Amino acid sequence: MQSFYVLEQYIVTRNKKQETRNKYYKVYLKEDELWFGKMGGQLYGMKQLHTKSLIIEMMFTLVKFIWITPRGRKKELKFDEITEREQFLAERGSYIVALEQLPEVGKAI
Repeated sequence: MQSFYVLEQYIVTRNKKQETRNKYYKVYLKEDELWFGKMGGQLYGMKQLHTKSLIIEMMFTLVKFIWITPRGRKKELKFDEITEREQFLAERGSYIVALEQLPEVGKAI
């Protein structure tokens, strides 16, 4: 099964500062559908985090190395093994788009 990665980027205005909130998906091409499996999300502004303190940046790097990266790998392997539509949709943040719906999605944007 073919797959690729997608970054969905949001810009949210909060306290007159702009923060980006990203969602990372692994997209699978199955027959006439695109299966989007949410791999993770970014719940903070990276620029704001790194300008705060070197200590905070080092702690975040350590947490990312120990906890976030292995968790993402496990989730990706889990998505790779799923073959049933209902099982895929049961995963949080996952959805399926039929290829014939794509022109309609483009018009809505």
